[in-house]
Amino acid sequence: MERYDAALSCIARMKDQTPAYRLAAMTWGMKGNRARAKAYMLKAKSENPDFRMEQWLSVIPFREQWQVRHCESGLRAAGFD
Repeated sequence: MERYDAALSCIARMKDQTPAYRLAAMTWGMKGNRARAKAYMLKAKSENPDFRMEQWLSVIPFREQWQVRHCESGLRAAGFD
């Protein structure tokens, strides 16, 4: 829904942000802040070194294919492959 600031605000309020590192990386990537996106990507990779973007995207319940592509572009901007 492209409400990046709202998403980041929710993540910032989390007591433990660890489960949301991928989402933060993706969101910062979508906002065009590659430095912050990469920082969260590195945190996410340190927590889950076996993370596979394609596998993760395949289990997220998106309604439309454009949503998958949009999230994929944010993850790629963050440095995920």
